[in-house]
Amino acid sequence: MKTFMGQPDNQIEFERKYSRLPDPVIQMQERDFLRYNFRTNIADVKTMAAELHQLGWVKEDFGGKVDGFVDLSFVAKASGLPPSELSSW
Repeated sequence: MKTFMGQPDNQIEFERKYSRLPDPVIQMQERDFLRYNFRTNIADVKTMAAELHQLGWVKEDFGGKVDGFVDLSFVAKASGLPPSELSSW
């Protein structure tokens, strides 16, 4: 991911090499839409899990259990960032 973070030219070159998308599409998606980052907003994941239950899409509210399912230790070690920085935007 460090290869692509903040480096759209690298992203575009990779997409050109490995995808069949037309060049204008690659340019637009890589420059305007995609942003690579190690972080995940755990608070948003908890909210989404609770809302899925409220909407009736899942039988159980997993909002309070998200911390038990998420382990940021690998990405913390790989990125050199502390878990506290990886779990919010």
